[in-house]
Amino acid sequence: MILTCNNLESMKIWGELVECLYNENKYGSYIAEIYSYRLEPFISRARSQLNIINDKEELKITHESAMNLGNIIETFIEVYECKVNIEEQKFSTWFNKIKKHKNTYCHRYHIEVKK
Repeated sequence: MILTCNNLESMKIWGELVECLYNENKYGSYIAEIYSYRLEPFISRARSQLNIINDKEELKITHESAMNLGNIIETFIEVYECKVNIEEQKFSTWFNKIKKHKNTYCHRYHIEVKK
């Protein structure tokens, strides 16, 4: 798994997914609400905070944050052998669309985790 975001945020998100697995997530027991800005690449996050970013770069940033989320969840599924849906789609369907740049990225994702 290759990530281009903050390791601490990745670990926090992993923890939220574990909470979902045990129906203990604060958002909705087995559903987590993850904001994509938490997974933005380091340099892009700094540039966006300074407002020196254009629309093309913004699209690249949102794609990369979605890829980071997908990589975390893909590994999570392997480790815990669980089922994950994102925005009411099977994880594999959602992630394949992300990889092909054929998905609409959003600022937050609802992630459902079940054993």
